[in-house]
Amino acid sequence: MLGTTDAFATIAVKDLAAAANFYEGKVGLKKLASEENEVLVYQSGNSRLLVYRSQFAGTNQATAATWAVDRVCWHTDTRVQ
Repeated sequence: MLGTTDAFATIAVKDLAAAANFYEGKVGLKKLASEENEVLVYQSGNSRLLVYRSQFAGTNQATAATWAVDRVCWHTDTRVQ
């Protein structure tokens, strides 16, 4: 399943412009193309960082990891709590 798929660290932010300034200007990460509006993707070594705008930024109610898959072939109602 996901054991052979790369995971992205995922960070919710309230201000994408400020996040872009920080990750590109201060941290020095390379911005990659993103297929989604309101999403920034950065290269960090062999890993990627996904940054997205969220009203839940800073509340610990936001997404923490993302797996990029071609398609999902199963359904689950199970959530980690």
